[in-house]
Amino acid sequence: MSEICSTSCWQYAIDNPNCFPKIGFTKVCFMSGNYTCASSSGFTILSDELSFINYGLYHPDEIIGKFIKIKGNEYKVTKATNSIINLSNSKNGRGIFIYRSPPLLFIGVYNDAFRLHVYQREEWFKNIQEIINGVVFSITIGTTSKVHEIFKNKNNNKR
Repeated sequence: MSEICSTSCWQYAIDNPNCFPKIGFTKVCFMSGNYTCASSSGFTILSDELSFINYGLYHPDEIIGKFIKIKGNEYKVTKATNSIINLSNSKNGRGIFIYRSPPLLFIGVYNDAFRLHVYQREEWFKNIQEIINGVVFSITIGTTSKVHEIFKNKNNNKR
């Protein structure tokens, strides 16, 4: 059962960013018209709409083994701690690695050889592009829209 993310949930994340390494970022909130939180069946990032992740107050153990669908490919949460989430795809060997320990944020993509490309946030509103499953995504990090990671489809910029 999906749960609507309250405004206070988002505002707490912005007002208290240093708390999140302690509590973990294991409740995943997406935006697709409305704010919705993760359900027990997993989460979906829509391919053609602005979607993003935010941090909540759930224990890391609660999302290990859950699935996240990105561009039609399912990623399994293989590791989740207070500051790290690993997502893996057994079919194509690609995976996503997210690490957060304010004021630093690392987002990486790795393949079956586990070559990890890690990006460090040096300031807000820094744009990073990486190819995930052949599609270029723009990762914008900022706070004005009450969001820390924004995954936006950038098909027009595909090389």
